[in-house]
Order: sequence, then structure tokens, then C-alpha cells
Amino acid sequence: MRQCWNDEPIKIVMYFDNGLTYETQTHSLSNNSIVSFVKRKSEQTNFTNLFGSVTSTEISVKLFDVLDRLNIQNSGSPYYNYMGQGVEIKTYISYDNGTSWENYGTYYVSSWSGSFNNGFQDIVQIDAVDEMRYILNNDIPKLSTYSGIKAGELIKKVLVGIGIDAERIKIDKSLDTKLLFGVAEDQKVGYFLNDICQALCAVIIINDDNDILVMPALVGYGKEYNIGKECIEQVNNSNNNRNIYTYVKCKYNKRKGTQNGSILYDKVELKTGVNDFNNLKFSAKALNVREIRVESDNSIGFGGFTAYQDGIDIDLKSEVSEDDVDITVSGEYITSVEKYEISELNYTDKKNDTRKVSYEMYNQYIQTSEEAKAICDKMARYIELNNRLIIMKTILSPMITVGDILNFDNNLLKGKYKVIEDRVVLGTEYTKILTLIPYDILAVWEDDKVWDDDAMWIENISLPFK
Repeated sequence: MRQCWNDEPIKIVMYFDNGLTYETQTHSLSNNSIVSFVKRKSEQTNFTNLFGSVTSTEISVKLFDVLDRLNIQNSGSPYYNYMGQGVEIKTYISYDNGTSWENYGTYYVSSWSGSFNNGFQDIVQIDAVDEMRYILNNDIPKLSTYSGIKAGELIKKVLVGIGIDAERIKIDKSLDTKLLFGVAEDQKVGYFLNDICQALCAVIIINDDNDILVMPALVGYGKEYNIGKECIEQVNNSNNNRNIYTYVKCKYNKRKGTQNGSILYDKVELKTGVNDFNNLKFSAKALNVREIRVESDNSIGFGGFTAYQDGIDIDLKSEVSEDDVDITVSGEYITSVEKYEISELNYTDKKNDTRKVSYEMYNQYIQTSEEAKAICDKMARYIELNNRLIIMKTILSPMITVGDILNFDNNLLKGKYKVIEDRVVLGTEYTKILTLIPYDILAVWEDDKVWDDDAMWIENISLPFK
């Protein structure tokens, strides 16, 4: 691989809802071309949210638009009324001077603006983000898996449940530990992904091929390169001032046991005919449903039920209307108690600091104390690695990106580092700014550790009905 930038052209294609497309590139000599292209890709949103889901990539593109076709106020434009938020942009880069093109990310417009000159819009600026922003805002789908599901499988079920193609989801096998109680609670997908990624010490990003990657934060998941000093312009080696923590406190739920009893009680209003009661919430961490009881003075017909996640849908048929009808669902459920583990941070510059500041993480998943301590230790190690940041101004190839491992052996820098942020600025000149942390290979998880028996599923089965 050629290490330094080699004037690689970048191309964008915009797809509008009327079926038309708009295409241009940095080396275009026509009436439209890319004036500047900025791309920022990061593992982290900020230092208070080290793990989990982030809008991993953002781009800002300035376009030279002589024909005024990208002016949102130009009624004569073929794209009129279709320009604005949500327009899909696919970007490509060529490493052989335009003979072939490789994916450079898929994005969706978040901002569309321009500058006017004598009634014409010469320069248009378009900001866009990857699909993660839209994924995070989805509601959790209804799932039927409860106990013993692998963490990676649970993540995939949630993403597929909101319409993501399963082929796009790439989850590292080291994250496939089984969860004693793997319920995705009734909330937004963003909260779920943050919770489970914190429990796994993992990050979730979208790569240039538009795959969704769920990877352990403590390891590299890209390519590895040996880097010389000819493409490096400046190196800043400093402590991370945002890192104020002296220890990590990890809260979690520790299992006490299982019991049989009521997992739901509710009062409903019955109407004559078919009644569909949806999303009745369990009051406990249910593993299965054993009995559904309806207290009524009238004849009630049972049309079946569907149990999922943390609730149940029940279909009833009544010959008359009736108020305040009691529904009780019984089954087996898990009992737990909230505990916490602590891991100290081993900073040489903070060992004698009398100020104690904790980085706190709450993990909703039921675990053993050993598993919770292992998570806490990994999180502490990752924060330690983030205490020393290398900010590097370079003209390195755009091919190098977040997740890659870089080996240095020169008078500017020595050792192995992981890229956690990548910023490309292409205008009249090219600059690539990388943020690196010292690379530390740790055992992420014991191989396929089982916390419980095989997965338990709640299905539409025949039950005693009273």
C-alpha cells in the first residue's frame, strides 16, 4: 500500500425520491464538482460515553453548482421539492485514478444550504450522517427470546426486527457470551445498544461498506499497517484532559434465584366481541408463562397469546361488555439484587490525587460477580489507554481509518497504536488527522462462556385457561 495520499479522487452519488440521481467528483471538469470534502469517523461520542452506539461518521461536502440545480428554491431544478434532509448519498474513492471505485460510506443529508450570487447558487454545502442516527431512534421490536440467548444474537434480533438486512450485521464472535436474562426492555434502540455494548465493552459503528460492526473496544478490528515518518507532519503526545476519573464503578444485577408466581396483574375493560389487549407489561423478569387467569362473571373465550421481551398480548372474546375485569398471568421469573464492582485506575499522574472521581456504568443484565468484575476491569483498562492520546497531523492514505492498528518505529513515534478517530479534510490541500491510543491486546471474553442452559422461548402454546 502506498502510505501517503496520492491525489485519490472522491465521487458522490445522491439518490432522490423522484428516482433521479446527481453525480459528481473531485476531479470533475464539468459544470459541477466537489470543492471540498470533510469526513469524520470516531469510536466515541464523548468521554462520558466510552462504549455503545454513536453516529460514527459525518461528512460535509461543498459542491460547485454552476447550473443551479441544487438550489432548493429553484423550481426549474429536476430535484425541486426533493432536496433536503434524508436524501441518500453514496460516496466512493478510487485508488487507481478512477479506473475502479471502492465504497467510502453511505450517508443521509442532515443539512442543505448554499451561497447565492446574482440569483444563482454557485456553492452548495451539504452535511450528512450515516444511518446510525436513524437506527438509534427506532423503538425496540417485539422479541420472543428470554433466557440463555447469546449477546450477539440478541443484538442481531433487535436490528433485524427494525428492518436491517441481517447480511449487513457483523458481530465479533468474542461478544457472543450467553446472557442469563437477555431482555431488550421496552425503549429506544439507542438505549438498548448503549446498555448492551457497555455490558460487553464493545463499540458499534458503520463501516465504509455500510456494514454494521459490533466489535470489542479493546482490540483492533481493521487492518494493520507499518507506518514510516515520511507521511507524518506533526505529532502531539499529551494526556487527555477530559479524563478526570480515578476509578470505575460498575453496577449490575446479581441473580438470587428463580420463583413461580404472578408476573402480571392488570384490570381491563371488555367489550362485546373480540378484544385485543396488547403490550401488557410483566412486573417481573419472566422466563416463561404457565397460566393466564381472567376473573369474570360471564363466559369468556380465549383466542391465544403472544409473549415477548417484557410483556404479553392476549386475545379474548366476550359475549357482553364488562368493566374492571382482572387478568393475572403466572409463570417462572428470576429474582435479583443490585450490586456493584469497583476497579481502580492505575495512572502514574493520579496515584497520589486525593480527589476520587468515579466513572459509573449501570448494566441491566443479570450477571455473576466474576463477570461484572471482568467487565469493570476491561472498562478501567480502556479508560487508562484513553488517558494518553496521540493527535497526529498527516498526509496518510484515506485507506487508513478507525479500528486500524498502526506500527511506528521512528524518531517521531514508536510502538503500536489503535486509531479511534479519523478526520479527512480535502480541499485545495489534503490533511488527515488521526487520534490514537496505545494498543493493548487483552483477553476480551472466555470462549463461549455459558451462564445458563440453552435459550428458552415463549411461544403460542396451549395453557390451562380459567
